[in-house]
Amino acid sequence: MKNDTVNDRITALETELAALKAQVAPPAKVAVKPPVDEGTRVFAEAPTNNCFVAPTPDELHRLCEAVLRKYPVLRPKVDDEFESAKFAREFANTFAALSLVRRAEAVDTKRALWFWVDHLNEVGKAAGLPNIDGSALYVAAVAHSDIPFSDPSAAKMGVARELGLQFYGSGRRATDCWKRTLHGQILAPIAPPSSRNYATPPFRIVGVA
Repeated sequence: MKNDTVNDRITALETELAALKAQVAPPAKVAVKPPVDEGTRVFAEAPTNNCFVAPTPDELHRLCEAVLRKYPVLRPKVDDEFESAKFAREFANTFAALSLVRRAEAVDTKRALWFWVDHLNEVGKAAGLPNIDGSALYVAAVAHSDIPFSDPSAAKMGVARELGLQFYGSGRRATDCWKRTLHGQILAPIAPPSSRNYATPPFRIVGVA
């Protein structure tokens, strides 16, 4: 009699357990999508220059005016204060972008100014700087006083304006050489190609009999 009671109890428990299992739904299977190959992604590190000492807004204005007085040919043709303020902002943004690019020892005769505008925009974008249009590039480069440049006045004679910047790789970093511009010590330009000293090719004088 006692065994029958125990067996009945076990049967009842097994019935309850089976009922509970029936109420619990099995977990839904989640479809896992295969990984998508996005190709190689390169994230450029924002360029920095801890050696550079930035000028104040007042010093930027004085730098720009010092270069324009030295080379009036670089002075932009502005008709009103709005255009003048626009050029001042362009000069400041270009000056900042140039501080991130290393200097070469001589002007680069293979790359035009538009190339450096594109390069400065690429470098400046990584550093959070606004894009530049190139209108103040030469003025800002001369103002830095550590970037080799060709004589801007020679452009009237058909000589291209050239800058001594380094396209990545090694080179001198920008520092505070711009302070020399404030004291009238603007870097002298590199002589145009027409006046550079090249080796004279050998030649032979043929006499007339």
